[in-house]
Amino acid sequence: LAITVEGEGSSLQQALNNAFKVAIDNEVGVILDTERHSKNGEIVHNQILSYSAGYITSYTILHHIHVRDRNIHQVNVDIFLESLLMYKYIILTL
Repeated sequence: LAITVEGEGSSLQQALNNAFKVAIDNEVGVILDTERHSKNGEIVHNQILSYSAGYITSYTILHHIHVRDRNIHQVNVDIFLESLLMYKYIILTL
């Protein structure tokens, strides 16, 4: 599976990581799970977890720019990714 996405971050690596996350979230999907514990009517623990089962097989940076006055790197990236079989099984059986 191939997709072209944009990413942004305070470094080139952060911009790439953001693009990778966008690609996997959009093409493979995400499962969200929330966990909340309360005691005497007051929330003592609140957590949101996200799970995804995709991975990047390769990528090509199409465009990279560093906006110096904002110290932000922006990238356009062709990303090739795969989803894990277990993830497909979970999604199909829900």
